[in-house]
Amino acid sequence: MKLKTNYGMVVSGHKEATKSGIKILKKGGNAIDAAIAAASTLAVAIPNMNGLGGDSIALYYSSKKKKVYTINGSGWSPKKASTRYFKNLGLKEIPQRSSLSITVPGVIHAWETSIKKYGTKKLKDILEDAALETVIEAIKAATIKHLIIRFTYINIYNFNSLRYKYLVGATGIEPVSYTHLTLPTKA
Repeated sequence: MKLKTNYGMVVSGHKEATKSGIKILKKGGNAIDAAIAAASTLAVAIPNMNGLGGDSIALYYSSKKKKVYTINGSGWSPKKASTRYFKNLGLKEIPQRSSLSITVPGVIHAWETSIKKYGTKKLKDILEDAALETVIEAIKAATIKHLIIRFTYINIYNFNSLRYKYLVGATGIEPVSYTHLTLPTKA
């Protein structure tokens, strides 16, 4: 089977994200522009898998230079997350599944940097195209809210130290109407 196109190809984990990437290619964008259009749509369509609070690592191939470039959008550690800080907490290593292992999200910076270095469009234009027409019409906000709440709840519930601090009335792995998430430092 042969595939041929005048614009390129976009593949993603959600049909609306694929449509966003294709739309950018048809408007003269390149692979980076299309990838970021698709990724930004995925951030809304599947927020627990591709959210804006995540990281981004990608490879970009320049056909002109015949070279592969790495785009590292890994999140940075928070400013106060020093070796001394963790030692003062009595830790020899950072627990993988705790609030102490969270990094500052790197995905937006990666998109911005990628567009400036390798893209042909402005990030603002890509995000508008991806969000306004495609995402708002295609994805129900209630579904997204439910997924985010469920995903957050399950992750917190699975760790005793977080469960007892942030979940009041939690009796099982699935959230129930009388369970509420509390943020003591924000009260």
